[in-house]
Amino acid sequence: ILKGETLRTQGLTLKQRDYFLVVSRLVRYKRVDVIVDACNELGLPLVVIGDGMEKRVLKDRARKNITFIDRHLTDDELASYYGSCRAFIHAADEDFGIVAVEALAAGKPVISFRGSAVSEIIDRHTGVTFNQQTKHAIMNALKSFDKIQFDPEKATKRAQIFSEERFLREFKEKIDSLI
Repeated sequence: ILKGETLRTQGLTLKQRDYFLVVSRLVRYKRVDVIVDACNELGLPLVVIGDGMEKRVLKDRARKNITFIDRHLTDDELASYYGSCRAFIHAADEDFGIVAVEALAAGKPVISFRGSAVSEIIDRHTGVTFNQQTKHAIMNALKSFDKIQFDPEKATKRAQIFSEERFLREFKEKIDSLI
C-alpha cells in the first residue's frame, strides 16, 4: 500500500482516504452511472478504474470531482488505489464480486447494492448496503457511511474467508473425509 500521504496519478494528486473508488468494467449493467451521478450530486471525490463501452458516456457526465484512470495499472498500483481510498462502491447486481473482496483485503469498507451477492460478502462491520440502483439510494448510503466507524482489521479478516489458502485447506479436508 502507499507510503506517504498522497497518490499521484495522471497529473493529479489524491489524498489518502479522501476519495471513493470504483473498479469495474464500464458497461451499462455495472451501473457505474448511478455512482457517478451520486458523487456528482454530493461533490464527493471518486476514482473510476476500468474500461468499456460506457467510458465516454460516463466521462462526459462526470464533474471535476471524478477522476478516470485511463491506463492499465500494475497489481501494485491497483492495490495502492484500494489501500488509499475511503471506501469501495459497487452498484452492479453480481453473482459474486471479487473486486469487493479485494477492497476488503486492503482493509477498506464496501458500499454495495443489497440485491447483489456482494451484499453477502460484507456485514455491518465491513460495509453499507443500499436497496436500489439509483442515485438517491447511493447518496443515502454515502451519507450513512460517514456516520459509521469501520475497523480495517475486520475488513481484512472478512476477506480471508475467500482466500485461496482457505479453499485449498477445506477442499483437502473434504477429500480426506471422503477417502
